[in-house]
Amino acid sequence: MNTAKKIGRNFIALISSEIVSRIIAYFIIVYIARKFGANAFGNLSFAQVFISYVAIFTDFGLSTLAIREVAKKKEMTGFYVFNLVFVRTIISIVLLLLVLIFIKKGPISDEVKPLLTIYSIGLLIMPFDINWVFQAHQIMKYNSFLKVLNQSFYLVSFLLLLYVSDRLIIVPIASITGMFLSVIIGWRLYFQKIIISGTARKYLNWKHIINEAYPIGISTLMYSVYLSFDTVMLNFMKGSHITGLYSAAYKIIFLLLTVTNFYNVVMLPVLAKSYNESKVSAERMINCSIRLFAVIAFPLCFGGFKVAKELIEIIYGSAFSDSVLSLQILLIATGIIFISAPLNLSLLACNQQKKLTTIVFVGALLNTVLNLILIPRFSLNGAASATAFTEFIILVLSFKNIRKTLDVKLLPYLWRPFISALVMVALLNIIKNLVPVYWSILTGAVIYLLLLTLIRGVNKQDWLMFKDVFKLKLTKDGC
Repeated sequence: MNTAKKIGRNFIALISSEIVSRIIAYFIIVYIARKFGANAFGNLSFAQVFISYVAIFTDFGLSTLAIREVAKKKEMTGFYVFNLVFVRTIISIVLLLLVLIFIKKGPISDEVKPLLTIYSIGLLIMPFDINWVFQAHQIMKYNSFLKVLNQSFYLVSFLLLLYVSDRLIIVPIASITGMFLSVIIGWRLYFQKIIISGTARKYLNWKHIINEAYPIGISTLMYSVYLSFDTVMLNFMKGSHITGLYSAAYKIIFLLLTVTNFYNVVMLPVLAKSYNESKVSAERMINCSIRLFAVIAFPLCFGGFKVAKELIEIIYGSAFSDSVLSLQILLIATGIIFISAPLNLSLLACNQQKKLTTIVFVGALLNTVLNLILIPRFSLNGAASATAFTEFIILVLSFKNIRKTLDVKLLPYLWRPFISALVMVALLNIIKNLVPVYWSILTGAVIYLLLLTLIRGVNKQDWLMFKDVFKLKLTKDGC
C-alpha cells in the first residue's frame, strides 16, 4: 500500500472514530452543564484539567518517541511495549501517592476532593494503554475502534450510574470504567494483530531513551500549560462559577481541535519516515497540510465569531450567555492552532524536539504571565485573550525554526482563504437575522467554497483529493 493511500485509510478511520467519540463525550458534557449548572461544571472541569497534568508525567514523551522509533523499525515493537509498561507503571504508582497526599493536604475544596480521588485511580490504568503501538504500525482502525469503545463504555456506565444516583461523582467513575474496559480489549487486539519480533523482555538503553523523550514530555507539559492552565488559574482566582462559564466555551474549542488531534496521530509516523527517506517529500506533505488547514481555519474563525451567541444558547442555554465573548476569542486561537499544527508536528518528526520544547516553554511562560495580568481584570475573557496571543507567538516561532530545516511556505497559502472568509462574513451579516442559525452556517459554507473556488483557493486537484481522500500525488509546490 502506497503512503498516500495509507494516509487516506488512516484518516478515514480516525475522523470516523473521533466524530463518534467526541459526540458521545460532548453529549455527557452538555448534559452535566445543563443539569448541574456552572458551579458544579467548573469543579468537574478543574478536576479533569488537574488530573490531565498529572497524567502527562505517566508518559512524559515516551510513547511519542516509541511511535517514531517503531515506525522506523517494526521489529522493536516488543522491546518498547515491555519497557514502557514497566517504567510507566512505577511512575504512575509514585504519582498516585503524591496526588492522594495533595488531595488531603492541599487547598482543594470539599466538592472537588472526591472527584480528584476517583480520577486519580485512572493513573494506574494509563501505563497499560498501548494504543500507541497501533499508531506506530499505522493501522489506525484499531485506535479508532478502541477510542469509540472507550467512549461507549463511558456513556453506558454514565447512564447506568445516573439511574442509581444523580451526584456528580458518577462522571469520574464512568470515565474510569470506560478506560479500564477499553484497555483490556486493546491488549487482546495487540496479541492477535501485532507480530512481536525479538525478545520482549530485553531492557532498552534508558539513559538514551529518557534523553530523547524528555524534550517531548516537557513540550507536552508546557503545551498543556499554555492551553489549559488558565482553567486552573481561573478556579483559584475567580472561583468555580467563572471556571464553569469558561469551560463551557472551551469544550466547544476542544471539539473543534479534534481535527488537529487526528492529524497529529496520522501524520507523525508518516512524516518521520518521510523525512528519514526524502526531505523533499516531507516538505511537500507539510506545505500541503498548511494549505488545507488554512482553508479550514479562516471560515471557522470568522463564521464562528458571528454565530457564537447562538451556539452558546443552543448548546448550554441562556445561563451560560457570559461565555460568548470568550468563545469568540478562543475561536481566533483555534484558527491559529490549525495553521501552526503542521509546523509543530514537523519539528517533532524532523528530530528537532528540543527546539519544539524551547518554543512551547516560551509559550507556557508567556501564557502564565498574561493570565496573571489579565484574569484579575478581565476574568474569563482575559484568559481567552492570553491563549489567543500565545498561540500567535507559537506560530511565528515554529515557522521561523522549521524554515531553517525545510522549505516551508506560509503566507502564499493564507490570503485566498482570508479574502473568501471575509466576504462570507459580510454576506452573512445581511442574512443573519433572516434565517435560523443552522441555515446561516450552511449558507456561509457554500458561499465560502464558491468564493474560494473562484479565486483558485481550491483547485481541481483539491476537489479530487477530497473525493479520493488523500489518494493524490503531491505536486512540486506542496499540494
